[in-house]
Amino acid sequence: MTSRTTVDASSAAQRKPALAVAAISTFFIVLFICTEIWIVAGIVEWSFVSLMGLGEYGYVALTILLAPVAIWASWKTAQLAWSAERELALETAAK
Repeated sequence: MTSRTTVDASSAAQRKPALAVAAISTFFIVLFICTEIWIVAGIVEWSFVSLMGLGEYGYVALTILLAPVAIWASWKTAQLAWSAERELALETAAK
């Protein structure tokens, strides 16, 4: 029974650094991709308002329409990135 406890402890010890690296890399991946999402949302809003000549109310209306989409895309990106990095880290630590 002690050998199994030792194996479980060493397996858990191997997983901690792998999960820490996964968390750090996920943070930077999500930061980069979410920044791109918000930059594109801003460019779409700015270009649409400029082309249509909507003025201040156009910015408000498009912000109301685009912000939930950008928030949803950012959230899903974070979820997918964390799932992928976590699975990769656990798979790598198991080998």
